Amino acid sequence: MAEHGGGLGADQPGEVAFLLGLVGRLWTAGEDVDWAAFHQGERIRRVPLPTYPFERVRHWTEPHGSAAPAAEPGARTLRDRFEGTTDAEKSALLTAFIRQEIAAVLGAPDPRTVELDTNLFDMGLDSLILIEVIAKLSEELAHPVRSSAFVEYPTVRSFVADLSGELGIAPDAAAAPAPAASEGRVSRRAQRAAARRPGA
Repeated sequence: MAEHGGGLGADQPGEVAFLLGLVGRLWTAGEDVDWAAFHQGERIRRVPLPTYPFERVRHWTEPHGSAAPAAEPGARTLRDRFEGTTDAEKSALLTAFIRQEIAAVLGAPDPRTVELDTNLFDMGLDSLILIEVIAKLSEELAHPVRSSAFVEYPTVRSFVADLSGELGIAPDAAAAPAPAASEGRVSRRAQRAAARRPGA
């Protein structure tokens, strides 16, 4: 992966961010990008990336140079921690896991700062980052979580409530979406999906 050094012919930081985002979206959509022309006149270098996306290795950059927590050998997965717990406890474990992962992405030291009813896209996250969170969650649960889940349910509370139903976890009043706070945030796609459910 090449690390970008500046330039692009744009004078304003906002223009650079827009152009980088546009090129990134084109590339992820399968378009051919002339990288030699894109980086012309710039100093770039390659940055090593993990070759396997689901390895249990942390690659987030820690704020203020703090060290990343060492992985515990034989650490229990989220699915392991579900054993012998009530449905309410399972929902709480899911919520804590999602908040912890989102906090790590945002560089927030306290996962409790991730609000349950705030739209994650409004917090500056994007689909690619949330897909990484979903990939890790799928591994932890040994259950495939659909990659579009955060688009359909873009708050922690609504996401956990939907996933709990998918896993057969009884709905909990504390985990159910708060009508006043999150209804306006749910996408039309989520509303259509809910309408198709039995009993809706």
